[in-house]
Amino acid sequence: MATSRTVLVVDDDRQAVALIAGLLRAAGYQPLAAYDAVQGMLLANRAVPGLIVLDLQLPAGGGIQMLERLGGSLRTQSIPVLVCSASTQKAIDEYVRRKGAAGFLPKPFEPAQLLAAVAAALG
Repeated sequence: MATSRTVLVVDDDRQAVALIAGLLRAAGYQPLAAYDAVQGMLLANRAVPGLIVLDLQLPAGGGIQMLERLGGSLRTQSIPVLVCSASTQKAIDEYVRRKGAAGFLPKPFEPAQLLAAVAAALG
């Protein structure tokens, strides 16, 4: 079982994953990376991270479907999920929260915004 300092980053943009992982590592978190929804679900079930940072536009299933699957599994339903998306529509924020997300962070974001959102999602 992973500690709450372990954060799974799921995004198909490898540069975004590297940036987020670097920020998390510098702040004392232990990042894990997945580049599609299938990889993300496998890692979430294997590592049971303290938090998942999830992009919505993912190959192999999509972010919304992954969010729903995480919430529907006894093993992963208690993991908070911070959704990050380039969509800035208020409706997206409300929608992902109804689907079980702990928070929403629009892209692009400042490093301090990401770290504050991660800390808030972890409680």
